[in-house]
Amino acid sequence: MLFQGSLRGELAKSEHIVDVAGDGQTVRATALWHDVDDWDSPTPPMRQLLPRLWQLFGTRTLRAMRISPAMTSVHPEEPHRYLHFIGVHKEAQGSGLGGALLTSMTQECDELGLPAYLESSNPVNNALYHRFGFVDRGLVPLPKGAPPMLAMWRDPR
Repeated sequence: MLFQGSLRGELAKSEHIVDVAGDGQTVRATALWHDVDDWDSPTPPMRQLLPRLWQLFGTRTLRAMRISPAMTSVHPEEPHRYLHFIGVHKEAQGSGLGGALLTSMTQECDELGLPAYLESSNPVNNALYHRFGFVDRGLVPLPKGAPPMLAMWRDPR
């Protein structure tokens, strides 16, 4: 799975922050944050990525390969924490776990005086991010046919 490979690469880095939430026995939600100035991941060699990308995207592989550079092109240069991934298990969605993860990190960012940044690829989540103080910075210029992705920024409080 492409996500598993990407996550494995992210966790191999020394500067990441993983936050989890659940019911005490099972992890139901996870967030992966990058600490200040550690958001840009080196791209694995194309010979490693291409077979999996082709499996997932087929004839749209070249278009999919343009997404990461597009995200990089709008990524802020100011020091910040970066929310790389956040996910809640389907059965636990709507139970407040995503909000709990955002509360944890935004409070820490506030204490440290750090802004935070994310790209929202699911418009359903935008209201949640807004409640936590994230403001829209505009759409990421993705290739034609890609779903919208909104860049969002949060100043510390």
